[in-house]
Amino acid sequence: PQARKSLLKQNPRIGVDSRIMGGAPTIKGTRIPVVLILEMLEGGNSFADIRRQYPSLADLDIQAAIHFSSSALALR
Repeated sequence: PQARKSLLKQNPRIGVDSRIMGGAPTIKGTRIPVVLILEMLEGGNSFADIRRQYPSLADLDIQAAIHFSSSALALR
């Protein structure tokens, strides 16, 4: 729990709220889960492709999702 709080402080564009998407990390202010962004990137979508599907996102949001995920994996 403490490590997750630290990750969230480092990534102000990422939020976790138990009332939103079951507490999964999301782009703050949206219901877009970090894992969805990663899956889209893995599937070959570019930042522009993702922004077209989710116009409220900025490149910085996508970068924050990548950074948050890689930081979370490094803690394991």
